[in-house]
Amino acid sequence: MKRRENNKQGERIIAAVLACFALAAGSCRAASAASTTLVVNEIEHSEAGNTSREFVEVRNVSADDIHADLYTLEWRSAGNATITKFYTFPAGTIVPANGYYLVVSASYAAYHTDVPYNGSYPVSTGGVLNSNGGVGIRDARGALIDSVAWGNITASPHPFVETAAALAPGAGASIERVTGLDGLVDHDDNLTDFAVTAAPTPQTTLYTPNVPVVSAATAVPDHVDRGGSMQITATVTATANPVTGVAADLTPFGGAADAPLTNSGGNTWTAAVPVPVDQTAGPFTLLIKATDTAGKFGAGGASVFVYPGPPITITELRSKTPNTGELLRVRGLVLSARTGKAYLIDGATGRTVGVTDGGALDGVAPVRAGDDVTITGTLAIAPWYNSTTGALIFPDELTLTTATGTAADIVVNSAKNALPAPRPVSVDDVTADDALQGEYVSVSGVTMLGTGQKVSATGEGVFVASAATNGSLFGIAVSRNATDQAMTPYPGVSNAPIPGSIVSGNFVMPWIAAGDTFDVRGVVSGASIGLWTRVIRVESADDFVLTNNAKFLNGTAAPAAVEQGASVTLRVFGYPERTAAVSANLGALGGGAVALTDDGAGYYSATVPVPASTPVGAVSIPVSVTSAGQTAAGSVEFSVIAPIARPGDFDRSGAVDMADVRLALKAAAGLLSTSDPAVNFANGDVSPKGKPDGQITLDDALRILRAVQGLDTL
Repeated sequence: MKRRENNKQGERIIAAVLACFALAAGSCRAASAASTTLVVNEIEHSEAGNTSREFVEVRNVSADDIHADLYTLEWRSAGNATITKFYTFPAGTIVPANGYYLVVSASYAAYHTDVPYNGSYPVSTGGVLNSNGGVGIRDARGALIDSVAWGNITASPHPFVETAAALAPGAGASIERVTGLDGLVDHDDNLTDFAVTAAPTPQTTLYTPNVPVVSAATAVPDHVDRGGSMQITATVTATANPVTGVAADLTPFGGAADAPLTNSGGNTWTAAVPVPVDQTAGPFTLLIKATDTAGKFGAGGASVFVYPGPPITITELRSKTPNTGELLRVRGLVLSARTGKAYLIDGATGRTVGVTDGGALDGVAPVRAGDDVTITGTLAIAPWYNSTTGALIFPDELTLTTATGTAADIVVNSAKNALPAPRPVSVDDVTADDALQGEYVSVSGVTMLGTGQKVSATGEGVFVASAATNGSLFGIAVSRNATDQAMTPYPGVSNAPIPGSIVSGNFVMPWIAAGDTFDVRGVVSGASIGLWTRVIRVESADDFVLTNNAKFLNGTAAPAAVEQGASVTLRVFGYPERTAAVSANLGALGGGAVALTDDGAGYYSATVPVPASTPVGAVSIPVSVTSAGQTAAGSVEFSVIAPIARPGDFDRSGAVDMADVRLALKAAAGLLSTSDPAVNFANGDVSPKGKPDGQITLDDALRILRAVQGLDTL
């Protein structure tokens, strides 16, 4: 990344003058509202191939250091419809005289590791800024200090346009302030004040404090009830001059603007702060200022969240009007924690509500099913859309979004509580009874019509089910990330309670087929996609039970080609996992029935000998899977081959190594039977060299060891 070059100055002045002549008469002017403190100095909204790499450079155009405590940077779209406060200057921020303060997106910081910056903000794939829109700086009270808009601005008026919008930079370019003929950089006219720079030049100015430094400012507790109290504490360090006093701005709580803190020893200052009983709920930052003998001050801030009042029940919550932004405190039992959203249930009424922390479809940490929790957030009807087609999926899902998106919004009162029983309903009720929306239900005899709806690996597989008599359809939403019930995974699945696989980025369940019947329990949720109008959202394998109980899915053999006299491991992928009775008929190997047992890796398996007399060729071993009186049949295939002569390869592994040495030593000591199918004694008989004597001795083991060390050939 290039740095600022002094020889660009003349070019920018010329560009500014030419831009003035390009404007309509009277539009190139210096306005009285031009900032004399902080200005937006340079902006890059994207880079080629990555729209989330962006930065905003702020400049102090005054001769004095400026305290920018809790100032914000705000983005507004070209039509002024999207408003995003994407960065808040931390309490204690000082932008030095004639200095720069650089704010970058997280992806910009990760990519441009050579560019120093002051602060960063998180971004999604598309970033915050784009090719048409504006950015403004607001002070701690929300007053607009400076702004710039660029590109095709469609709103008129637009609050961030100063006279006329600047030209839009392309991806990888920036817009940057230019110095006018009068020596000033801000004339309250975006078009003439900014020029497009092909090579952006972000910069920052390091600040050496000469005012008291306020650090480690905290409020205890940091989540407090109305009518409660807290203690604020700050560590204050003197720099150029001794500290004379420390005060907090308590006006957000109806207090004084300079309420004093008391020195409690050393650099620590404290004060008790009461919270009014009628205090507005939400997050606050209390500004703390430390003054020195020269009259200079430094600042910091203590964050506190005021609860909105006593908790209400889920049933009371569902009577509230959504989308008002009102902060609410809700208590209930966690019914499911990893079903895209978490779900809380009212133990008395069975009513539920979805809960999200505002992140991806991963439930809400740190809750688990059975937790009694109190959660603070806002209630909304949150429509879900298909990311590919844009089709509406869930139009009326009531959702409680946590207030700050952090674990601090959630209080776990107790764990492992018994959950209420679901309400038994019929398959017809699910589609016909609108009152079931948001209820915890159980349905028996659900027939699966198909499994064609497969969504991304971060989401859910939705399977089509049929109502019994009214001809309607509904879906069963099964979350891949339903992980809070431990279960041995099926092959290729990592700790998923509902067995499935990831196929081409989709979560699928190979053990489900059209015609299968299930007993299902979960939350009834609204939907509007495909052919159904409802879905039941399930959490774990216990909520989604196949009632045609036994299935043979596939079988494998290891190795697939086994030598006469060796052994083979039979592995069967069957349903249900772990609890079925699985057996193999070894008649083709001259044996009888053998049980296959759970191997801990999602298979039923058994290792069986292949007699030396077994004919060379293909072998098919019949397998049966039995559960709850039902049996499913299948088979495992492999081929039998003649023994492979490979001197020294005692264990038939295909290589000569220390494992063969250890086996030869055991055989020489009489601890290994010549009939053991795991070994090939002919391969281990290597001494005397060129004249095997039909027995395994210490000499054979030593020759194999020398071969492993490269000192002999076999």
